Amino acid sequence: TQSTWVPKNEAEARQMLMQLQGSLGVSLEESNSTVFIKSITPGSAAEEAGLEEDDVLHKVGGTRIVSKKTLTEHVRTSMPGSEDVFTVRRPSLGKKKKQIVVYGTKAAPFE
Repeated sequence: TQSTWVPKNEAEARQMLMQLQGSLGVSLEESNSTVFIKSITPGSAAEEAGLEEDDVLHKVGGTRIVSKKTLTEHVRTSMPGSEDVFTVRRPSLGKKKKQIVVYGTKAAPFE
């Protein structure tokens, strides 16, 4: 038979939820339907994938990023360990590029 883990309290339930959603590890800014990376958490999925501060996020998978909410919802519904292709424009290069990101586990409390 298969056992089922049932959380004993709210803290355990939150921990379980954190492990079921992906994490990118960035702080975002939004201006006129443009979303860009304000900061990156050291050791995060974003850092490991080579994303940088000030990168403008255009697409994740086939979804156009038009708001912070668009990206946040996409990442939260992704499983840790799954991957996506991000299309970004790096201001220092002046052109778009694609980065593969393998999502990490959300480290902050689920809200």
